[in-house]
Amino acid sequence: MNSTSSVLLEFNSTVSLVCSASGSTLSFIWLNGSSEVTAGERVQLTDSNSNLTITNVIRGDTGPYQCEASNIISKAMSPPLSLTIYYGPENVAVEAAPVGPFYSSGSNLTLTCSAESSPAAEFQWAVNGAELGEMGQELRLSNIQSSQSGNYTCIAHNKQSLRYSTSEPINITVLGGL
Repeated sequence: MNSTSSVLLEFNSTVSLVCSASGSTLSFIWLNGSSEVTAGERVQLTDSNSNLTITNVIRGDTGPYQCEASNIISKAMSPPLSLTIYYGPENVAVEAAPVGPFYSSGSNLTLTCSAESSPAAEFQWAVNGAELGEMGQELRLSNIQSSQSGNYTCIAHNKQSLRYSTSEPINITVLGGL
C-alpha cells in the first residue's frame, strides 16, 4: 500500500491510497481502524476497490488505514498507514493571570495564548493592533505602568498550513501612577 502525498492540509488536500497484491480474482476491503471504509461524499473507491481517494481531508481522516486483499484461497492485510493532516490555527484565545481587567501600576501580569493547531502554532503579540517584538505562548509584563494599558491580542501562525489567526482582544487597564 502506498500514498501519493504525506503532507496534507485540512480542507485543501486530496490523498489517494493504492492497494496492490499478487493473486487472481482479488477483492479489496479498506479499513480505518476497525471500521470498513465505504464510498461517500469525500471518499471514492475505484479500480475494484483497490484505490481509495479522500478529497478535502479533515483532521479525523488520519487513519490508520489498512487494506485487505482476498480471494477464495487466502486473505492478506497490509501494514497500517497513518496520515499526517495539518490544521489550524483556530480558537485562538488569550487568558490573563491574575484575571483583570484592572491592575495596579507596578504589578506583574502574564498573558497566555492558546490555539488548536497541528503542528503547534507559533505566537506573536500585539497591543492596540501594533505588533510587539514579543514571541511565544506567554507574554510576561512586570512592573506594569498605565502606558501599557490597551487591548492585547495574540496572533497564531501555523508554519505548515501557512495560516494565521488572531485572538479576540483582551483589555488590560493599569490604574495609578503618574
